[in-house]
Amino acid sequence: MQAAGVPRVAADGGEVAGCDRRIRNGCSRCWRVTRGALPKNSWRSRHGETNRLLSSYGEDTSGGLTFWPHFAGEGARATLTGFCYHLLMTTMVTTAERPATSERKEPTYLFTEKYVADKSEIARRFIETRARLNGNVDKSNNFLVKRFYNIDHNTYLEGVLPAKTKELMGLVASACLRCDDCIYYHAIQAYRLGVTRVEQEESLNVALVVGGSIVIPHLRRAYELLEEIYG
Repeated sequence: MQAAGVPRVAADGGEVAGCDRRIRNGCSRCWRVTRGALPKNSWRSRHGETNRLLSSYGEDTSGGLTFWPHFAGEGARATLTGFCYHLLMTTMVTTAERPATSERKEPTYLFTEKYVADKSEIARRFIETRARLNGNVDKSNNFLVKRFYNIDHNTYLEGVLPAKTKELMGLVASACLRCDDCIYYHAIQAYRLGVTRVEQEESLNVALVVGGSIVIPHLRRAYELLEEIYG
């Protein structure tokens, strides 16, 4: 889609009647550039092809796609502003993926979910409801949802940051976003990892300062859960 309000003009200032990209090698994906990017930058296809280097007029010089973006301005250093695109990519040549600085691994829990459920009625209702509703999601076998769940799971693994720290970060973000289910989840996970009540309460202080007084109703419910699981 052409960006709203962006004129379709070629590098020499002439008008472009329509999207001027020419596709070879059976590729039907579009490309995208950030506003303000200069020529000879790195691009990547929507479906994960390797990066390609564009010439000063936006032509792919690596022999794959030949694609003319729509320029605003004149000459080879005109600023790229808008054209058919899907994914935002960096304006710098992409380097190899940075290796993980620490091996990720599953955290070691001190308590099971059943143990927490036996201690807290709030936790029991939440854990049972979450498992039941996740069962409905699993039945759909939705590829995108599964990918997102996988990212979520891997984010909270032990790494450079301890899993405890990540769960407290999740607790703060959840309180700021005013998601009670999310608050319950991260508070329970933090408890299972051995986080103390004082640590959870101090984390909620951060959420209150960042989120403001609208967080208070959720803070009350969080404290009710903490009262039940910590006693």
